[in-house]
Amino acid sequence: MRRRGFTLIELLVVIAIIAILAAILFPLMVRAKRLARVATCASNMKQLATAMRWYASDWENRLPVWTLDQIDSEGYYKTWDRQIQPYMQSMDIIKCPSDSRSKMYNQNGLITRSYSYPGQLGGEWRGWILDSKTLSEIPSAAHTVILGERVHPWFDSAKVWHLDAVFDALGHNPDNTGDMGGEEVDWWRHEGIANFAFVDGHVKSYHGRPRTGTSPGVYPKFAGYTFNSSGAARCSYTDPLPTP
Repeated sequence: MRRRGFTLIELLVVIAIIAILAAILFPLMVRAKRLARVATCASNMKQLATAMRWYASDWENRLPVWTLDQIDSEGYYKTWDRQIQPYMQSMDIIKCPSDSRSKMYNQNGLITRSYSYPGQLGGEWRGWILDSKTLSEIPSAAHTVILGERVHPWFDSAKVWHLDAVFDALGHNPDNTGDMGGEEVDWWRHEGIANFAFVDGHVKSYHGRPRTGTSPGVYPKFAGYTFNSSGAARCSYTDPLPTP
């Protein structure tokens, strides 16, 4: 008996069904991939926060300084992330898998730093404050941010490593316009989500929105912090630590 093939209409129906399924599944796959990157980033930050605590345990309970007044053979300062390298299992954890904008250690891209450290804890470049907190000086380790996802509006486009590695605010700081203290939280990286690590080692994801032109950003209201005129939590060296 002669076998009957598919009719043109049947083939078109099958193709239409496949196209509909693809249209449904593709966004879900993209979202799953994005969330997997957010999770990898959170894991990186947890490991970095743990490395900072291990560093402190070897240095009389004191966290690393934002940068040491030391310059290596390539002409770069020894920033906090380079100080904790002996306590890191891999240098890969200093880079978020979704980060395509952060500065590099050298022009060959040896290291990309995706995260920043609040001046409250590690000191800051303004006045060249080379001072950091001890763990015992922190009133609430569970409420104090130790790392956030960073972007620098002025220096990142050049893809160079700058010694500035500190947050003055967990969002936009309007007081920083035109100077080097402009590290801001990168809300573009994970499409409106940013991870924050806390001194006690836990990491939490928050929703936010970056400022765009004259439109203000939307930033998390971290418990116990004071806030600047942009609504971002203040975390410079002169700002008080949170005491919820």
